Amino acid sequence: MSFSYCTDNKNHEYPNFLIGKWKRVNDKPNQQTFEIWNSVLKGTGYTISEGNKIFEEQLEFEPIQDTLHLKVTGVNEVATYFKFTNQTNSSFTCENLKNDFPKKIKYWLKNDTLKALISSEEFAISFSFVSVQ
Repeated sequence: MSFSYCTDNKNHEYPNFLIGKWKRVNDKPNQQTFEIWNSVLKGTGYTISEGNKIFEEQLEFEPIQDTLHLKVTGVNEVATYFKFTNQTNSSFTCENLKNDFPKKIKYWLKNDTLKALISSEEFAISFSFVSVQ
């Protein structure tokens, strides 16, 4: 994987640690959730239950006014943007306080496990993913 794939001309640091196919290991019974991130950091998240896709979203990163945002489509009628508020080489946090849920999204790599936490003031959902071929 090449860092140049994931950098734009303003030198935004994109979260390259996401690249790959990830399967959730702390899912509900009878469900399988996956996130797939390609080399240009466009992702798809989806959940399958009893052979049927019950959820799908498209994810990508977009710089807006010199700040990186996570753009989520496929869930609401219009895209939802989450502004980056914190970032390291193996984690990021982004927020949209006007969104009902989630208001905050955090991803981080812990050893070989991709962790995610989506939350609001009242509620949080944690995700643990392992890399799959």
